[in-house]
Amino acid sequence: MSTDGFGQSTGSLRGQVKNLSTGKLLTNAQVVIEGTNLRTYTDEYGEYRFSNVATGEVKVTASYLGLGEKSLTVSVGAGSTTAPVIALFTARAGLDSEEVFELEAFTVDGSDFDSNAIAQQERKTSSNFKLVQHADALGEIAEGNIGEFLKNMPGVAIDYVAADARSIKLRGMSADFTTVTVDGASMASAASSGKGRNFELEQVSLTNIEQLEVTKLPRPDNPANSMGGSINLVSKNAFAQGGRKITYKAFANWNGIYGFDFDKSPGWTADSYRTKTNPSFEFGYSDVFLNDRLGASFTVSQSNQFNIQRRFSYTGDYRVLNDGSVANERIQIQDGPKFSFRQSLAANFDYKASENTIFTLRSQVNWYDAEFNNRNYNFAIGTDMANSREGHIEGSFTSNNNVGASVRNKKGITTHVDLGAKHTFGDWKIDYGFTSSIATNEYRDGSEGYVEGMSTRSFNASGQRLAYDFENMMVAYTDITSTDSSGNVLPNYGFDLSRGRLAYLRHRPNDSEDKRTNLRLNVTRLFEVGDHKGSVKFGYDRSKQHRDTINREWRYNVNSGSATASKPLSDFVDEVYVGITPGFGYPGFTWLSSIQLEDYLNANMGDFTLANSTALSAQQGSYLNLDETIDSLYLMGSIGFAGEKGLFTTGIRYEDTNVEGLSPVGSKVVPDPTPEDPNRTKTLSTMWLEGSGENGVLTGEFLSANQGYGTYHPSAHLRYNITPQLTARLSAANTIGRPSFGNMFGAATISYDTSNFEYTLNLKNPNLTPRRSDNLDFTLEYYFGDTSLLSASVFQNDIKNFEGTTTIPMSREAMADAGIPYQSEYDDVDNLKYTFTAGDATVRGLELSWNQSLDQSWVPEFFKASSVYANGTFLDLEGRFEGTDYASFTDTLPGFAKETISYGFIFDKRPFSLKFRWNTRGEETQSGTRNLRLVDGTVLRPYIHDEERTTLDINGDYKVNENVSVFFSVRNAKNAPYRWILDLGEVAGSPTTERVLYREESYGSQWSLGVKGKF
Repeated sequence: MSTDGFGQSTGSLRGQVKNLSTGKLLTNAQVVIEGTNLRTYTDEYGEYRFSNVATGEVKVTASYLGLGEKSLTVSVGAGSTTAPVIALFTARAGLDSEEVFELEAFTVDGSDFDSNAIAQQERKTSSNFKLVQHADALGEIAEGNIGEFLKNMPGVAIDYVAADARSIKLRGMSADFTTVTVDGASMASAASSGKGRNFELEQVSLTNIEQLEVTKLPRPDNPANSMGGSINLVSKNAFAQGGRKITYKAFANWNGIYGFDFDKSPGWTADSYRTKTNPSFEFGYSDVFLNDRLGASFTVSQSNQFNIQRRFSYTGDYRVLNDGSVANERIQIQDGPKFSFRQSLAANFDYKASENTIFTLRSQVNWYDAEFNNRNYNFAIGTDMANSREGHIEGSFTSNNNVGASVRNKKGITTHVDLGAKHTFGDWKIDYGFTSSIATNEYRDGSEGYVEGMSTRSFNASGQRLAYDFENMMVAYTDITSTDSSGNVLPNYGFDLSRGRLAYLRHRPNDSEDKRTNLRLNVTRLFEVGDHKGSVKFGYDRSKQHRDTINREWRYNVNSGSATASKPLSDFVDEVYVGITPGFGYPGFTWLSSIQLEDYLNANMGDFTLANSTALSAQQGSYLNLDETIDSLYLMGSIGFAGEKGLFTTGIRYEDTNVEGLSPVGSKVVPDPTPEDPNRTKTLSTMWLEGSGENGVLTGEFLSANQGYGTYHPSAHLRYNITPQLTARLSAANTIGRPSFGNMFGAATISYDTSNFEYTLNLKNPNLTPRRSDNLDFTLEYYFGDTSLLSASVFQNDIKNFEGTTTIPMSREAMADAGIPYQSEYDDVDNLKYTFTAGDATVRGLELSWNQSLDQSWVPEFFKASSVYANGTFLDLEGRFEGTDYASFTDTLPGFAKETISYGFIFDKRPFSLKFRWNTRGEETQSGTRNLRLVDGTVLRPYIHDEERTTLDINGDYKVNENVSVFFSVRNAKNAPYRWILDLGEVAGSPTTERVLYREESYGSQWSLGVKGKF
């Protein structure tokens, strides 16, 4: 029947937009129907959809930064119409726009151009302040660690443990407050058997990641636990690849100290020869099946890496000598070769059940296995230092001189599976899904065939002396000399292993598991108000986390009078790892073999006694067993205005948090005499290890606590395109930082003063509430050229509820509130110490970013395909921490990254490409302190600082043909060390303003060389 006279009929239109040079479908390409107010953006499958389109011929135009725009005419019917694919291309391709329908995907030199275009298009179209980086943008990344990738982005600082990028800070905030998700769902992290909330990067790989998103301020549909921001890892999907794609990479990697050498040399865990140059690979396959209804993507990767670990530390007191100079009487020199194995396997499926329904499966398994063999010499000069002076300190060779070790195998597996579905019904969009993520972490030693550590004694001989000569206290080298009573210089720095004896041997196995599940539902309704397009989105999210941690220490003390008590350490010398310098200018040391010591322990167990008190204390102190459930509801609306030049997004999120956990009540029986009963004792509780030997399980009394709280989080984001090139953003959001599990749950202990028998119960506080932050951000972004960008952000975070500790008088009421038993055992003179929330701070910051294509008229042709970039984040903190652990801080906080800077030069002249990337991490204050002992005996406590550090990474490749490239990469090319220092002038009463070294660590540069390609 004709519709004439009843209004014009309408239909729906769908289609795809792709990058012609790569064949990939484009996400967030802008698509408009000319002559109407209809405008949308492509989804993660490169698809766009319009409903209520007038039937007849319409002109559809797609555009993308750096790729220009393309229009085509489509005849829309009354039902559903599918348009031809719109193919966009850069002007570099030199094509006529009419040719693009006849061409298959081809290659235009400049993968960095495409990556920059993606990053800037995603940024420009986002409703809130979000940075996006494509996984191909930075070249080859060592071990596929996403931290090495993210460190070059504005506002990102990476915390390292040894040479490994371990966790992420955003805009200076603790890594505990950085949310990391995979496709929007939290991934489990066992946190190295610790009690923190920080996401650790060891057990996630870049191999399965298409792009990384860094969001500085959340929308209502994002988790609120993101005071500094959040990271989302977007997995690969086959549909977006634009067809079958096979990628491969095979390479060798080595440490710059040892060089490229496949021969074996003394290795790790001692007594063995190992190859230091190791093979690694990556392989990826994706394709679309069942008439373009099923997309499948598979990736597998393996990394094998050796690196040195060398440390020089001043471990004693810093002493002001009589002449006013400063010295330290104790030095530790450590050598710790390490081997790391990483493997990742991922499989992703997308099934289009219909035009309007798609089901997804995202799955990955990541393995991590590292062996490290840290062995150290500990030097200690006695207090008889009368002959010491500037640059020279000497005294007796004390019994504190010893050799030690920490030899361990760290393993972990992370399994992450996400099932989801998406439906489109006209102007309605519904998506829902379920995620299960499990991460484990374990440390092993004895079961791997070696002791973890040892304590040694009896090196010193009568009249033996020890002296250090040094240029200054900022250099990681001291000339160490030991002499006998006659002044003769002794070999091996005075450590005569034939005289040394064992005090104990040790095993330290740790275990932890983190389980997370997530259930989500999101509903979006598109609408129009006049000429303005908008949307309303609401949803529900339930996240559950279970964390279980137990760390053990089995210390085997040598029995007095046993054969082992008189057995010389020279019987356990490592005969393989000899003549290897520990760095810092020292020749090779003579090390003990942890493998021989383990064999000896097993064969002579009767000469040792297990220290039960140490074993019990270790399990009590590390025990963690908790469950946290977060139920979230949100409502969010967006509306375009000013002819779609502006977009306003606002809403509110509610999170209901419930935490339930157990804390062991530490065993302690202490004297508490009275005139009537001089033998009276006081007991906190009784705990024990059930089972014999290393099978002992922590048993006894546990405190159970359940804490719940609800928080509301409003946010608003305004984006306005002042001109097509200039965009302004204004955002405000309320966020939280949930307290560390270690401050909420842990062993309750008792300490006492024997002078007056005053006792203090030390408790954790499961009732801690989170930090709250009101965040405000204003940003200007100027887009120019094809892929150039200049941006500036100013922001402010007002933060409340910092953690601190307080001590209050003991009372029955206080004990009852804390759930502590045995109330009658305590007196009013006793105390209760616990963690609470107090103090606030204001953080103000400036963030600058510049990315410049050199395709300019004034640039020589040789450099036109190249680019440069620079970014920096600069923070200022005003703290008000009276009554907290941070009371001594006013303009910084422990671990607060006040300055991060990155800059680089990307040279692209095909078939050659070179990338030079510099990253600077500014100086940071840590929570730890060291003693500064003055001449009169006064002790001051200056803080430890991370010294500013700049690293250089280099990537290069040569394209042999369309399917093969040769590449190399160098991480930390100049072997910049990690250094910790003290500013002695920062503490009141210090007679010196000298800056001195606390520790220096060196890991060498990491090299890779290989081939890669795609089909």
